[in-house]
Parts: sequence; C-alpha cells; structure tokens
Amino acid sequence: MITLTINDREIKAAAGQTILQAARGNGIEIPTLCYDERVKPFASCGICVVEVAGSKKLLRSCA
Repeated sequence: MITLTINDREIKAAAGQTILQAARGNGIEIPTLCYDERVKPFASCGICVVEVAGSKKLLRSCA
C-alpha cells in the first residue's frame, strides 16, 4: 500500500492501482473523457491530468 494526498486528504492505494482508481475508490472524482475501466487505459484525452509532487509535468491519472 502507498499513501496519496488528494485535495488535502490522505488515502491509501494498492501497488499497481492508478491514481484515478484510488481516488474513485475513496469517493474523490477526477473528471475523465476517454477512460473506460473495461479496457486498458490509452490516456489520450488529457482531461484527468493531476499534479504529482516531484514531477516537473502533469501526469494522466488513468494510466
């Protein structure tokens, strides 16, 4: 398990889980357009970008 902070709220996520999956599992909504849990993420629309501490760029939360 890893700990994430989303909107000043600490949540736990399993290894291999996407940020989007962890957020949704904890009742936090991140907008998406191309995400469909039935298929492998292809991260094309860019609507679900999030800021990750230590990263110099925004990352897609679905991938």
